Parts: sequence; C-alpha cells; structure tokens
Amino acid sequence: MNKGLLKTLAIIILLSSCSNNNGYNPNNLTTDTAAATSNNKNADSSASVGYLKIIGDAVVLSPFEIEVGLSPKASEKIMADKETIIISIYFTGIPKDSSTAKFEEDGSFYVASVDKEIQYGQVARFDSIRIPLRIFDQLRNKDIDLGVNVYSGRKSSQSNLLNCEPLFDKISNVANKRFILKGKLIYGDD
Repeated sequence: MNKGLLKTLAIIILLSSCSNNNGYNPNNLTTDTAAATSNNKNADSSASVGYLKIIGDAVVLSPFEIEVGLSPKASEKIMADKETIIISIYFTGIPKDSSTAKFEEDGSFYVASVDKEIQYGQVARFDSIRIPLRIFDQLRNKDIDLGVNVYSGRKSSQSNLLNCEPLFDKISNVANKRFILKGKLIYGDD
C-alpha cells in the first residue's frame, strides 16, 4: 500500500470521529434520479468512513438528497410551463500545496461537480459522486466544501425563473440527509 493512501486513510479515520449523522435513516433515502459523474467499475473497497468510501482510484461520497419547495406562484408557473429544475452541486477544498494547485477565478480549488435536472416534485438523489483519488489526496482538509445552486431548466424561457436559497456546508454535514431548498419566482412573487 503506498504512503499517500495510508496518510489519506489516517486522515479519513480522524475526520470520521468528527462527523455527525444525526437523523440518518437509510430507509428515508429514495433511488437516484439520474446518473452521476464518472463511472468506475472497480469493486475493491480500500477504506470507508461515515461520509465517503475509497474504491479503487476514486473517493465515493455518501448519498444525500435535495428537494425543492416552491411558493404557490412559482410551482404553478413551473408546472404550467412544463419547466424543469436544475440542481447544481459543486465541491471545493483547500490544497495542501497552494504553489502547485490550479485555482478557479473565485480563488477556490475545484474538486468535482454534478448537475441533475428534475421535474418539480421530484427529489434529486446524489449517490454516485466520485472524486479521483489523485485530486482528493491534494486536499488539506478531506471534509470538502459543498455548494448547491438551484435554477430553472430554461425550457420555457431563456432566463432563469427561480430564486432559490442555496446550500453551503461540509460534506460530513450533508451526507445521508435530505435538504429542502425553498424558492420563488424571480419576478412577480413577493
């Protein structure tokens, strides 16, 4: 086993002692609403912690769900226009060596992202998000940051129709939970 993987496992075990899974009930989580990021067929699990598992050359994050709750005007408009809702998830972190890391324009270190498109009333389940181990090993803190943005699918309009609350947290606080993000129309929904 290489030294990098051993260090990663030690950090993961340390972080797992800090994770919080209050309210986790695997029976409350539904099936995935869409395919997630890259597909890695390796089945040999090297390590597992409350919110992630190392499988082959990837880190697989524990599942979580996002539900969108809209105001009456917004839900009426979205359903009448047969509009979809996009839930955009991105993960960032702080690299161990900032001199060699490639940063985004906003100063963040990109780790991974995934989008899911749903119909209003569906729950988006994110249960197959994989992060390449080579990127994960570059992170100072293995409890990566997660950001969630919600917007309309732009099927009936070229512009986004929704103003939804975002979600920003650590993956350990999001794993194995469902979140309801509230939203309304950008215009005409006071």
